[in-house]
Amino acid sequence: MPARSNAFQHLVRAIQGHLSRAGTVKESRMLQDKDTGSSVEVDIVIEEAIGGHKVLIGVECTAGKRKATIEWYREMRAKHADLPIAKTVLVSESGFTREVYKKAKKDDITLLTVGEAQTFKWQALFTKLKGGTVADVGFSLREASVTIRSNPDSASALQVNADVVVHGPSIEHPLGQLVMEVARQGGLTRKIMSNLGAILKKTDHFSFSFRVPEGTHIALDGGPIEVMEIHAILTIHPRFRSVEWRPLDFNGQTVAAGTFPAEFLFPGITGDSVVIVSQDANDSIKVGLLGPADTDLQLEVFPHALWSDTNQQTQH
Repeated sequence: MPARSNAFQHLVRAIQGHLSRAGTVKESRMLQDKDTGSSVEVDIVIEEAIGGHKVLIGVECTAGKRKATIEWYREMRAKHADLPIAKTVLVSESGFTREVYKKAKKDDITLLTVGEAQTFKWQALFTKLKGGTVADVGFSLREASVTIRSNPDSASALQVNADVVVHGPSIEHPLGQLVMEVARQGGLTRKIMSNLGAILKKTDHFSFSFRVPEGTHIALDGGPIEVMEIHAILTIHPRFRSVEWRPLDFNGQTVAAGTFPAEFLFPGITGDSVVIVSQDANDSIKVGLLGPADTDLQLEVFPHALWSDTNQQTQH
């Protein structure tokens, strides 16, 4: 049976993954019935290692304006009875009936609720998030040159194209690929994102240089030429996507949740990515993204990264 998902389950999965401090969180996971061996789908499964043993926590979700009923509760309890689950957690968008609370206490089943937050202690941040933007930047090689050793005592610059192969200790890449790899490892994306608005007001490109190990060379028609340094100019390609945010109360903890099309950051992936923002007791902001393949990614917040008159907060 194919795994299914829905918007509320996906939201709960994103919040669970964001707030979870240990273990892995998987959505629409198939578990095997201990008696029949058949596959049974569980909305969300949290896997933790305790004392060297693997422990599974099963989470079931129900959305809607009505409180979760005792009938749904009994169905979920029976469903988990024959699965390799150590703990059952039930999540309802609108709470549970009084009868469910009584039974859950007796059965040691945890009940959680997700709803609109009545108070939002970090209102200033939420004001920014209301007009929030997810931003991403890409780069392309505009121009490249190398410093070559003309003779033992002098050096000169030589313009080259991106497909010339650079040979050297631990290096065997086309120049363009090498430049992009060095830029990535050097944190170029973060440097640009940390002040994106100011940078884009002044320029659409970024220049940098880096030394290469002794013995590095390129092969041209005249034979191998020793390279000392590589210089590159990269064109900046910014992309922006607005996000609608809403404050949520997840079992007493306030988070802000927003969605945007997954394809914006992950080409070819359909559906929505969910961004969750929370703030701890020390006022530290944590941002998480539920990406493709059920992967939790930690994002970084860059205040004032966009133009100041937009009153926006940029994330990457």
